[in-house]
Amino acid sequence: MTRSRNPADAVDDGMKRILSFLDKLDNEGVHSVIDQRNAQCLTVTFTLVGTRVAADFYPDRTEYRHYAGSEDVHDDRSALERLLGPN
Repeated sequence: MTRSRNPADAVDDGMKRILSFLDKLDNEGVHSVIDQRNAQCLTVTFTLVGTRVAADFYPDRTEYRHYAGSEDVHDDRSALERLLGPN
């Protein structure tokens, strides 16, 4: 018979993973923001040259998305308004 894993152990592992990751970002001098988008995970968002990363830390896994793009500065106000879409 296989014992199921204690959910509290998964939460402890998740906390260890996110704290270790935050230490790494801090050691590299990378500013990050932590956000709770739902009850299941914490999201760490940070920016590197040429990419923005959002890493979701769940108790049992980590998922991430990265968005590569130009860091050019624009000053076209109407283009900014179009990005936001209709209100």
